[in-house]
Amino acid sequence: MSTIEQQLEELAHLAGLVHRLVLDEAQRQMVLLSLAKISITRPGWAYAIGQIVDKLAGGDLYQAFQAMGPDPLPPIVDDGRDAVAQVSDPRMHYWWEIHGEHCRIALKTRPAYCDRGNYLAIIDTWGPLELDEKDLWPRMYFDFHCAQREAETWLRKRGQWTPTSAWKQFTSDQGPTDTVSPAPSS
Repeated sequence: MSTIEQQLEELAHLAGLVHRLVLDEAQRQMVLLSLAKISITRPGWAYAIGQIVDKLAGGDLYQAFQAMGPDPLPPIVDDGRDAVAQVSDPRMHYWWEIHGEHCRIALKTRPAYCDRGNYLAIIDTWGPLELDEKDLWPRMYFDFHCAQREAETWLRKRGQWTPTSAWKQFTSDQGPTDTVSPAPSS
């Protein structure tokens, strides 16, 4: 890290934009395990998670945790909201994916109480396709069909569209279903 980068990091820390943690080995492994589990259910977060894993010097351990696969049961999160409403919302068990040449875009439903969009579009990339902060991922949408059209347009504009690019619907209980997915009822 250059002197300028060190000075910028120190200024960011003083301004409260950077936080420093001291973790013992057990805590570091717990964070890596959590990140690995999140990366399975949130593939669009791969870039951000990778940066954190690099800071924790946990590449091999993180990959081993990722290889363990998803948890058999979905977690119940107590975030102070009505947990019954979250679990009973049938939209929470569905998501849609479309694959590009070097990426996968997932379109997931959001809980009914969310007021910033009904759908969250996330992206996972590999190979030569790289994203930066100007790409603005993840993205939120109120309209299902608008979200699909925007994702398809993005694939075309970025040269990622392939002859096999098609939407597939998934549920938490089963694998892919039909390639044509109707908008879920609200």
